[in-house]
Amino acid sequence: MKKVISILGPPGAGKDTQCILISKKFKIKIISPGDILRKETRKNTSLGRKIKDTMKKGNLIPDEVVEKIIKSEVKKSKRNVLLSGTPRDLDQAKRLKIDFLIFLRCTKKEITGRLLKRAKTQHRSDDTRKTIEHRWKVYKEMTEPVIAYYKKKSKLKEVNGNPPIKEVFKQVYPIIKKILENDNL
Repeated sequence: MKKVISILGPPGAGKDTQCILISKKFKIKIISPGDILRKETRKNTSLGRKIKDTMKKGNLIPDEVVEKIIKSEVKKSKRNVLLSGTPRDLDQAKRLKIDFLIFLRCTKKEITGRLLKRAKTQHRSDDTRKTIEHRWKVYKEMTEPVIAYYKKKSKLKEVNGNPPIKEVFKQVYPIIKKILENDNL
């Protein structure tokens, strides 16, 4: 049976990085709404420009847009699926069918440093100090309640996302392995 696993954490926690490592090790399809939305902005369509403006301000793209992308991609996949950075709020968590969530807990100081570094190396216009502060606030208000929701449903594992990439993966690997081996999720 196809499983849908989500990797969640604050902006800059390394969600996409961990998804890439997991995908390579376990041959799981990655669905990254953020990547899909950034591709749309590069097309310079009217939708792309609206998305770019919203992302530049550090705001979340409307749930219906993101959910449409996710549901379409999950339906198309014939194998297990890994979601990066989804669900972003409690309503979305209740509407999407996710079998298990891994939460990368990071400090604000750690993610701020990572995002400022990423702004320089990847030229990301949404990684300014002001935008980072706003994104952290949005994350705390909208996304953190999702963690409690999955914890209550016993569908959550939390890992320390502050260490270097390989150390975080050492925590994530056995969790993913157990999820994929357990047919009762």
